[in-house]
Amino acid sequence: MRVLLQRASSARVLVDGQVSGELTRPGLLALVGITHDDNEQIANKMADKTWQLRILADEQSASDLNAPILVVSQFTLYANT
Repeated sequence: MRVLLQRASSARVLVDGQVSGELTRPGLLALVGITHDDNEQIANKMADKTWQLRILADEQSASDLNAPILVVSQFTLYANT
């Protein structure tokens, strides 16, 4: 599993012109690539790591601030170039 995190003040994902997810306050945007070797244990570990990672203001985590995380599937994180 690969996760690319970005701090965001707001974000929105549109599918067929409809909002399918959004951040309406500061939080994290997580682009997630999953491969056939990944399992529930790996997903839980990555989710916990993302929740606890101190990359927000004043070295705080999403957990500390109860900040939202918008998760977006991004299969190209495993692309061969």
